[in-house]
Amino acid sequence: MNLIREAKAELAWHRYKPAILAMAQKGTLASFNTVTGPGTDWYQRNGYYRLAAAGGHGSQSGKMITLETALESAAVYACVKIIAEDLGSLPYVLYQKIQNPDAIVEAREHQLWKTIRSMANPDMTIGEFVEALTAHAALTGNGFAQKITTASGTFLFPLQPQDVRLERARGGQIAYIVRSEGGQEQTFTRDDMFHLRGFSFDGLNGDAILQRARHVIGLGLSAQDYAGKFFANDTTVGLVLSRPLEAPSLTPAGIEKLKADFKTAFLGKAHDVAILQEGTTAERMLPDPEKVALQEQRIFQLREVARMYRMPPFKLQDYERQTWSNSYEGALEYTSNTLRPWIARWRRAAERDLLTDDDRGNGYFVEHKVEALLQGDFEKQARGFAMLLEKGVYSINGVRKLLNLNPVSGGDAHFIQLNMQRVVDAATGAVQQEGTGVMPVEKSTKGYVNGTPALPERSN
Repeated sequence: MNLIREAKAELAWHRYKPAILAMAQKGTLASFNTVTGPGTDWYQRNGYYRLAAAGGHGSQSGKMITLETALESAAVYACVKIIAEDLGSLPYVLYQKIQNPDAIVEAREHQLWKTIRSMANPDMTIGEFVEALTAHAALTGNGFAQKITTASGTFLFPLQPQDVRLERARGGQIAYIVRSEGGQEQTFTRDDMFHLRGFSFDGLNGDAILQRARHVIGLGLSAQDYAGKFFANDTTVGLVLSRPLEAPSLTPAGIEKLKADFKTAFLGKAHDVAILQEGTTAERMLPDPEKVALQEQRIFQLREVARMYRMPPFKLQDYERQTWSNSYEGALEYTSNTLRPWIARWRRAAERDLLTDDDRGNGYFVEHKVEALLQGDFEKQARGFAMLLEKGVYSINGVRKLLNLNPVSGGDAHFIQLNMQRVVDAATGAVQQEGTGVMPVEKSTKGYVNGTPALPERSN
C-alpha cells in the first residue's frame, strides 16, 4: 500500500509540477502563518516527494497533519498555547556575575538589556517574541529569529520555521538558508540567527512533533470530526408516540394535528404532567450507547497529546485524577516537568546566540525569573519569603523588590535566627559563644563524680 501511495504521489507531482512552481510563494516575516507551509519546490528539492504532492504528514486515520490542521485539535492548541503564554509571562533578564563584591546584578548597561528585558524589536515586546518562538518550536521543533544590529541596539525578528532550513557548509559551519517572500533564498551564518531548538536527536535540528505525533493527532481529529458529523446529521427521533392496534386509525391530517397539539401542550414544559388518550404512550429515544462512548475516546486522545508535551492533564481541564488536595503538587509538577526544559532551552539559546565570548567570560547570562510563577498564591509566596528571610537569604528590600515595592531605610540588612547551637555543644552542655545574644549557662557538677551521677549515700 505504501508503494502504491508513493507512486501516486510521484505521478501527482510530475503532473502538477509546472502549475505548482508557477504559483507565488508568500509568507509573513514576523507572524506565525500556519496556512502557508513550505513550497512544494522545497519539499521536492529535499526529497519529500509525498509531502510535495500532499502538503502535510499522512496519518493512519487518513488525516493529513499540517500546521493548520494540527491547531484544530483542542489538545494540541491548548498545550502549545499554555507553554508559550506561561513562558512569555515570565520576566526575561540579562544578569552579570561580578567578583568584587561577589554578587549577581542586572546588566542594565549592556546593549542587549532593552532587547531581552522589554522590546525584541520595534514592533514586538519580548513577551510576544517569546510566545511566538516557543509556539514555533513546540510545533515544528525549531524557532528562528534574525538578528539585526543597528546604532539603536540589537533586534530580533521572528522567521517562519517552514521558511528556514539548516545546512553544513564545506568548512563544517552551520548555514541557515532562508526563503524570502517571492521564493528567493538567502544564506545566513550563525552570527545572524537566534535559534531555539526543541527536543533534538542531532543537537542541531529540533524534532518536529507534528511528524512524530501525526497518528495521535490524526486519530483525535478524526474522533472530533465524527462527533461533529454525528450531531450535524443526527436523525434520531426525540420522542415516539405509540397507539394500540385497536385504537382508531388517524388520517394524515390527524397525525399532524396530534403532533401539533402535543408540542403546544408539553414542549418546553419540563416535569409537567402529560395526559394521553386512547392508549397512546410516549417513549423517549436515546442515542446509541456506543456513540455516546466516543467521549471516552476523545478524553484518551487528549491525554495522549498531553503525554507528547509532558503536560499534566489537569492543565487541559481534565480533572478526573486531580483533587484540590493535590493541586499544589500538580502545579509543581507542571513547573518542573513541563516548563523547566523550555526555560533551560531559552537560557542556553540566548547564551549561545546572543552573548559573545567576551560577554560569557565577563559573567553575563540570561535567565527567566521563575519566581513570578509564585505570584498566583500569595499565602504560599509569603511563607516562602518568610523562611528565606529567617535564613538570611533575602533582605527586606530584596523581598520588596520582588513585590515591586520601593525600598525602605535599613532594609538591606540580612538577619538569621540565633536560637540554634551545634549538637556536640548541646551534648557537652556548651552554649553559644559571646556575641550570639544568649547568656552562658553554668553547668552544675553537684551530684556527679568524674562526669557521671554519684550514688546517694545510705543512711544508718
